[in-house]
Amino acid sequence: MPQVATGVLACVVDRLAILVADCATFRTVVGAANRTEALAKIHIPLALDDGSHPMPRAIINPESGSLNRQKTGIGFFEINGRLPLSLEFEIPSSILTGVLEKDIERESEVWMANQCGLIMEEMGVLAGTGVGAPGETHLNVIDFEDVDGPVAYAEEEIPQDSPGQNLFQWLFTVMVQFQ
Repeated sequence: MPQVATGVLACVVDRLAILVADCATFRTVVGAANRTEALAKIHIPLALDDGSHPMPRAIINPESGSLNRQKTGIGFFEINGRLPLSLEFEIPSSILTGVLEKDIERESEVWMANQCGLIMEEMGVLAGTGVGAPGETHLNVIDFEDVDGPVAYAEEEIPQDSPGQNLFQWLFTVMVQFQ
C-alpha cells in the first residue's frame, strides 16, 4: 500500500509537487493532460537515468533542503524552509527547425529559460491557493533562488534515458523558499 504524506516534511514535499504539477507550462512541456499525469513526471528525491524516469521531468530533493519550525503559541508552529526543484527538459526539435548551427545553443538556452521562468511565474500565482480539497492549499512559495542554470548537459553527463539522445538536454535548479 502506498504511503500517505502525514508528517510535516512529507506534506511540504507533496504540496510542492502538486504546485509544480498544476502549472500549465510544466504540463505542456512534459505532455501531461492533468495533475495525475504531471505528478508522474516529478521524482522525489531523485530520478534514475536507467530509462525508468525519462526526460522531461522535475526532481524535488528534500535531502538538500531545509525545514524550520518556530513555535508561535501554545500548540502552534510556523513552518518555513527551502526545497530544491530541478527541471530537466529536452529541447523540442521543432524549436530548432531552421536555426543555424551556430545559434542552436543560444536558442536552446532561451527556450529553457522561458519555460522555467513561466513555471516560476505560475507557481507564484498558484502559491497558497486552494487545490480542490477542503483545507488543502498549494505550498505558499515566497521566493526563488537560482542555483544552477539553465545549463546544457555536457556530453559525458547526458543521462542515458533513451536511445538516440541528443545534446539538447538542459537543467535548471532553483531553491524554492516557502512558509
